[in-house]
Amino acid sequence: MLAVLFVCVAFAVVLGYEVLSSLPLQFPGQPTGGCLEANQSQCPACPTVQPQSVTKKIDLRLPAVDRQKRGAFANLTVEMSPGVGKLFVRMDSDNPLVNPETQNSLRTAMEAARQATGASLSNKNFYYSIAAASDVVGGKSAGAAMAVATMALLKGGELRPDAVITGTIDENGTIGQVGEILAKAEAVKEAGYSLFLVPEGEGMVQKQFEQCEKTQQTVEGGVAIREVCHTNTNLVNVSYEVGIRVAEVKNLLDAYLLMKKA
Repeated sequence: MLAVLFVCVAFAVVLGYEVLSSLPLQFPGQPTGGCLEANQSQCPACPTVQPQSVTKKIDLRLPAVDRQKRGAFANLTVEMSPGVGKLFVRMDSDNPLVNPETQNSLRTAMEAARQATGASLSNKNFYYSIAAASDVVGGKSAGAAMAVATMALLKGGELRPDAVITGTIDENGTIGQVGEILAKAEAVKEAGYSLFLVPEGEGMVQKQFEQCEKTQQTVEGGVAIREVCHTNTNLVNVSYEVGIRVAEVKNLLDAYLLMKKA
């Protein structure tokens, strides 16, 4: 039994994809079983771990920030093929964002897309790859983008090439707030995109600015000039501040309708 498990896992890693969990994703009405439960000598229950007969592929850029809080991008690729309800994630040196938070977001994004479309996942496999520079911060903020891409695959649609999105996602499709919206918006504008989708309530953000005042003080032998600076915050409109169209979205369906290609 142990030898069989080792062969299954090794096979997945060598080909560049790894099953996200030891059990397949469980959704209502979906059968159990899978590679890490296989007990046949030749491991026939192991699903193919490289996209085969891919039905559709979606590429989407993910607004992010680096460790210096500057806007940056990661690259998301989602592929769907006939399968058995498995989720695979790319594991290599070019994909540093696959941390536990991102893995959980993948699972949640799939469930949100399933609920939004009513589609069955039991006869499909999904392959997720997130590539980025090593100093780009990972986390949950790619959840909304992963859900939109998955929903597009399930509906057989395409996404606009001029739109990107940031936000978390829950299983009911609610898009949650994230940080560093201004830095991300500046990177989106610089990259040439015309539409930036953000969570509801984040079209307006607090921006810090420094305000300085100079005072004169008479001292022995002359006049001394002293400058005192304070850091204050203002509430700013991201769209006006950056010069790009920013749309607030509260759920997956709203986001998909804005991002789908007409």
